[in-house]
Amino acid sequence: MAGTRRCTRPARGGQVLVLTLLAMTLLVALIFYVYNVGDQVNRRTALQNVADATAISGAGWIARSMNVIAMNNCEQSRLAALVPIMDALPLACQMSGDELTEWASALAAQLARGVPQTKGDHLRTGIESLRARMAAQRDILVAADAALNDGSFDMEMTTHWSVRGASGPGPHGDFWQAMVALDELSQATVESAGVLAQSNAVQFGQDNRARAAFLMPLVPAIPAKRGRFMDFQPVLQGKTGVRDDVAFFSRTGGAGGAIPDFAGTDSQHRMGPWARLFKWRHANYRHEGGTWVPGTGPTINVRGTGGGQVNPGGRTVGSSVIQRGRSPGGHWTGRRRILTGYTAYGPYHWALDDHIDWYANDHGYDHQTRRPAQMGKVSDSFFTSYLDTIAKTKLTYMFGSKTPKTIHVPVWKIDYQQCRQIAADPTNKISQTMFYQVEVVSSVPEDSPKWMTPGTFRTNGEYPISVRTNGWVDPQAWGVPKIEDHIWKDTWTYETTQDRSIGLAPKTPDPDDPDPDIFHTVYVVQWYMFGGIDVGGETEISDPCNWDEYDQAPAPIILDPAEGDYDPQEANPDEGYRRKWFMYLGLARGGILSGVWGEQFRNPNPTGSMMTVAQAKVFNNTSWDLWTQDWRVRLAPVTKWDLWTQDLGDAAAAGGMGGTVPQDELVNAYNYLSSLGARAAELHVGH
Repeated sequence: MAGTRRCTRPARGGQVLVLTLLAMTLLVALIFYVYNVGDQVNRRTALQNVADATAISGAGWIARSMNVIAMNNCEQSRLAALVPIMDALPLACQMSGDELTEWASALAAQLARGVPQTKGDHLRTGIESLRARMAAQRDILVAADAALNDGSFDMEMTTHWSVRGASGPGPHGDFWQAMVALDELSQATVESAGVLAQSNAVQFGQDNRARAAFLMPLVPAIPAKRGRFMDFQPVLQGKTGVRDDVAFFSRTGGAGGAIPDFAGTDSQHRMGPWARLFKWRHANYRHEGGTWVPGTGPTINVRGTGGGQVNPGGRTVGSSVIQRGRSPGGHWTGRRRILTGYTAYGPYHWALDDHIDWYANDHGYDHQTRRPAQMGKVSDSFFTSYLDTIAKTKLTYMFGSKTPKTIHVPVWKIDYQQCRQIAADPTNKISQTMFYQVEVVSSVPEDSPKWMTPGTFRTNGEYPISVRTNGWVDPQAWGVPKIEDHIWKDTWTYETTQDRSIGLAPKTPDPDDPDPDIFHTVYVVQWYMFGGIDVGGETEISDPCNWDEYDQAPAPIILDPAEGDYDPQEANPDEGYRRKWFMYLGLARGGILSGVWGEQFRNPNPTGSMMTVAQAKVFNNTSWDLWTQDWRVRLAPVTKWDLWTQDLGDAAAAGGMGGTVPQDELVNAYNYLSSLGARAAELHVGH
């Protein structure tokens, strides 16, 4: 009995040990399974990130390439706009600088000859103010003239295609060389974009430890073509914008800002960077509703301000003290301003009108000071007029007729008697006559002892008027007294209901009089100083676009309409033109061998590896063109698995892409994608 008991204990203990070992084995296997599943999930997540990076990096290279092309097109346009403007500067500065030198000399000579004594000496003050004004403007333009024409700088080496004496074929000018270089860079960008996009995608995949990674299409392309030099014309001279939600376009006749591949009036998806990105545009509005609130200020009526015996006409710069009538005004309240559209402008208008004209000329009017709100730096000169005429002629050479054109170059004679002798000969051509005008208005007549007492007069002595009128005007024919050599005096009157600055308060009307206006008399004295005559001649305007028929002028790269176009009616980016050219698939392959007990945890994948895919799209929400540098890239859901599979098969059959994407990688990817059914593919990409 005792022996029997001793034998049963070891048998039971062995069974427990076997069960314990079996349980431990199952537990270890479970742990290995859980570990390997987690490891595979982590690997797949990491590999999906690699596929995302591959798609983004490859598609991003295409977007970046398109932005580079757009930047180059815009910069070429800016350089083309600067060619006529910069090339016009030397002659415009010389012409205006020379004439301002003569004008300042005429004023200085008059001061040296003597100025009639006037009460308050306002005539002398006015002439001195004019001389200082002309001298300041002369100094600006003469300095510019010296820098552009008298030094070592040669503008032709910047702006002319072909420069006499320069070695080798054109272009010789810096601007043209830069445009050609940008053109060549754009062409190289188009040609290399696909190869470099694939290389970039592969590199990103390898840097993120994928066994293989690549982009589809195998060699992406940009649907673009090289245009013509004439394609820059709408940018500089065209007209584009939106009016009542309808786009409009013309190649010429506007302020520029248009692009040659305008999409049509029924769509606004290709308006160009000046209209949509830079916002270089003038808005158009209409007003609706509201209530008109009458003004509470005084009504000032003025009559008889047509002038005295002298009216030379012509272009004037300066401030007149002759009063203007004024209504009490008023304003709208509660009125809505509704944007109805805009008109764009381009780099030529931006440079010439928004900057040079704003710097040079007077702008606006200040009713308080009776002077311009913005004082120009060379407003008395014809600098901007000369510059505009010369630059427009050169712009015509650029895009139109090459027939040489001329411009009148002023030559001023300032001695009055000499000018009369010149005018007496009918064979002499006088283009313009110059005068200077100093004014005083007063509430008392000139023969009154109160004449020019404080509070009774107003003068323009601080900003007198320069008058430049066409043809020959002889002040001797005015019939007004000549009070000094080169100086004539005109006196006259007008009437006003009030002018408090010279002591004329409104009078109380007679309640029985149907006409409530009671007028005061205002006494006007105007002195006119003869400034000279222009007896200059014509000079030819040079052509900076002097290439010949064998030269190839630079051109922009534009979207090729033969390859299709963006359809604004199709919201889905995964259809048609956008699917073909602007959708990309990134693929990444990694290992699947389990980290622990790999021989027992084998993946049945036929490629012997793990594969992930990601889709990216390239888009431009600002303007769908190669002028607007706002191309972007974004991940998108993977769609149309069967089409990607077919593309992979075609690429594999074509032999791959050398050492960048071997053929066997394409075959592996094709086998993997084609082995998944539609439902499995949906689950695969919908993780």
